[in-house]
Parts: sequence; structure tokens; C-alpha cells
Amino acid sequence: MKGLWLAFLILSAIILTATGNEALHAHGNVTEARRELQTVSEQAAELMRLRTVNPEELLPPKPATGLASQVSGAFAKCGIPGSTLQSLSPEAETPCGTACIRQRATLNLAGITLPQLGSFLSVWRDGNYTVSSIDLTPNRGNASPGADLPLHAVLTLEGLFRAAPDTAPTPAKSGARP
Repeated sequence: MKGLWLAFLILSAIILTATGNEALHAHGNVTEARRELQTVSEQAAELMRLRTVNPEELLPPKPATGLASQVSGAFAKCGIPGSTLQSLSPEAETPCGTACIRQRATLNLAGITLPQLGSFLSVWRDGNYTVSSIDLTPNRGNASPGADLPLHAVLTLEGLFRAAPDTAPTPAKSGARP
């Protein structure tokens, strides 16, 4: 009789251990599923909020400082000499959409090395304009042995900004007296 009880206790312990492991595994799955549900709920709420916002309202206003001062500020942060700037040619602002403007500019840099360009791009990343293209050509005539090869770089910069509200006065209605 004792052997039967002992077998029963061992069998019960094995069953409890197996179900306990399954319960622990299920609890981990539930925790992960709750985390996932929370993330999906937050993302759905963000999407609902963004549906009510006009996309052009999310654009930054045009910066108060000019593009030239932003470029020279980035040069100063990187320690790049101002003589590297060959030219900066901004294009006219073009409207895009009902309340936004796009501005492009071409930045020509002469005698810049690859590490300097990387440093400039790292600083420029936080700016208001995005680098949309880079054209690099070697400037072999000025290379000294063992030094970084000087490059000629042409960068195209683009900025997308919220247009300033129209401040023009509205015309008076015909027949209206002051």
C-alpha cells in the first residue's frame, strides 16, 4: 500500500511540475502579448491624432537665420575653414501644396577632405535643410603624399517649410463705404 501511495505522489509531482512549467511559459506569453497590445494601442492613437492634423501644419516654419549663416555656423562647429566654401546658390522658393514652400540650394565645397565632409554632414543633420544629393570628385592636383585626398563636393540642400500666413490685406467689398 505504501508503494502505491509513493507512486501516486511521484506521479502527482511530475504532473504538477509539467503543468507548472506550462503555466510559467503561458504567463510569459501573456506578458509579451500585453506589451505588444500596449504598443499597438499607442500607435493606433497616434495615427488617429495624425489623421486630424493637416500635414502642412507639422512642417517647421522657415528659419529666421539665412542659409548662408547656417552653413557658416556648421563650418565653425566642425573647424572647417571658410575658404572651403566655393559657392552657395539658393534657388527661388517654390510653393508645394496649399501652405508649404520648398527651397533648394547648391553648396560647392573645394579642397575639403572626406573626414571634414563627414564632420560637416554630422553637424548639418540637425539643421533645417536636408542634403538630397552629394557629388564628389577628387582634386588630385593639391594632394600631398600620406594626407587625405582633397575633394570637390557639390551638395544639394532642400528645405520644406510651412509658408508664412498671407499678410496681404483683403480687398474691400464693392459698394462699401468707410
